[in-house]
Amino acid sequence: NQSKKPFLRMVLWLGTPLFLLILAYQILTQPSRVEALVKSLIEKNSEARIELDVRRFSLLYGLEVRDLRLIDGTSEMPLIEAKRVRLSFFLPSLLVGHIGIRDLTLERPRVYVMERDGRMNWDAFRSESPPEKKPDTPLPEELDLWFYFRLYARLHIQDFGFKLDLP
Repeated sequence: NQSKKPFLRMVLWLGTPLFLLILAYQILTQPSRVEALVKSLIEKNSEARIELDVRRFSLLYGLEVRDLRLIDGTSEMPLIEAKRVRLSFFLPSLLVGHIGIRDLTLERPRVYVMERDGRMNWDAFRSESPPEKKPDTPLPEELDLWFYFRLYARLHIQDFGFKLDLP
């Protein structure tokens, strides 16, 4: 009986934080929470608003969004619409050097560039302050990584639309 107690303590000592971490992950990555976070970030950092239905979200495997609409909050002109956006990846494969998007599917994506009353719909993302001038730094000729990796992606776009409406 005495030999079981250290083992039980070790299991509880390791298992409890792991269980709490998994529980917190499940709570924080619920689609409704992710949806609210995305809406909040868009509204705080631009003059746009977003409508979306997050169906699936995982930091390890990807996401699926239905009925995506990004709208200029001032003029109510659309910026982007998509019936379905699916991004699938497998983050643990990074451990063996694979960085990739297993699937990026866009169903009925629409991009709008429109002007009404002298205002472009994409002005919703324009900053009022001028951008900071940074000194030019040359790009390195090669990139040395400490591990081997393979980059891959699969892209599927169905029924793409682009609308340009300028006076």
